[in-house]
Order: sequence, then structure tokens, then C-alpha cells
Amino acid sequence: MAHATKAYKGLGMEGAVARWYDRIARKDMAEFAALAERIATLVPSSATVLEVAPGPGFLAIELAKRGFDVTGVDISRTFVEIAQRNAAAAGVMPRFELGDAAALPIADASVDFVICRAAFKNFSRPVPALAEMRRVLRKGGTALLIDMRRDVSMNGNQALYRRAGSRLAKPLAYDLNVSHGSDQTRLCAGPNPPNGERSRVGRAANRDHAPGI
Repeated sequence: MAHATKAYKGLGMEGAVARWYDRIARKDMAEFAALAERIATLVPSSATVLEVAPGPGFLAIELAKRGFDVTGVDISRTFVEIAQRNAAAAGVMPRFELGDAAALPIADASVDFVICRAAFKNFSRPVPALAEMRRVLRKGGTALLIDMRRDVSMNGNQALYRRAGSRLAKPLAYDLNVSHGSDQTRLCAGPNPPNGERSRVGRAANRDHAPGI
């Protein structure tokens, strides 16, 4: 039986709302480029990258420009269409597919790096979404979640990660890394971001901590 729970919280990003968001997100192009550049310092250029909830696709496009094999999965049909047009206009070929973060249309152990930016807090089923990110990661792969809620307690986070079959290695700061190690997925937090930045990229591949860059 299909799950009756809506895949997202709040207003759905379809139609005019998605097109409005596409226009607004264009103001952050420098930020998308900077994040892609930082990810490129952590992930081999041969890596397969999955972006969960890419929206208009600007980060996925920037990653594709840097040579990564990129797939984006979004619950919004309008966003998938917009992202495909944006990629074509940019002259790159990331794939954008329609799908639920809690039931990713991606094969097991087929991805080296998962990125989810400014979307996880809107997922109505966060535990299955985390479990899906773990499922699609290859051994040694890493997932980075940015824009977690700051008002969530540590006890709440620990319970969430345990339910996903994982553990939190350090107190949550701003970023959450999901590293698929040899024994279990490890969820690791990077240090507080410098210079007032909201987020920063850390890495936790087969380690119990996520050093900053």
C-alpha cells in the first residue's frame, strides 16, 4: 500500500511557486558556485554525486561544470522541468528525476557523495530519508546535509539518527555528514562556521570527526 503521508511540509513547490523560487534562487549563484568548489576539494572528480531536493538545479549544475556525474531527485515535477531547462542553458548534462527523498529512485550503493541543501527540514519523513541516503551510498561515501534546524535538541537528533540505523559522532553544529564506513553509517558534525557563514563543508569518511576546511 502506498504511504499516505505527504512527502514535504508546508506549501508544495509546483507551478507558479516553483517558478518564483527559481527567480529568487538566481540571486545566490555565487553561493552555489562556492559550495560546489568546496565540495570539489573533498570529492574525487570521478565521483558520482546525488543531490536530494535540488530545486531549480543550480548546485547540481555547478557540480556538473566541475566534471562530476550528477543526479538530482526532487518531489516537484515543476522543479525537475525547470532544472532540466537550466542545465541545458548552462551547457551541462546532470540528470534530474522525479522522486521522494524517503524512497529514492536510485540503486543501492551507487553513489559516492550525497548533498542535500536547505531542504531536509521540510521532509515529512526524515528518518526514511536518512536511511535512503545511507542505502544509496557506496562504502566510504559521504553525505552532507546543510540547513538543519538549530532549535532541535541533541536528544532529538540522537534519537532520529538511531532510528535511521546510524549514530552521531559529535554534537551537531551546522552541518551533518553521513559517512558510510565499513561498520555503520556515521553522522558527524563540523565545527561552527567561520566569519558568520551559515554552513560549511566537512568530511567524515571512516572517521569519528569532521574536520573543517
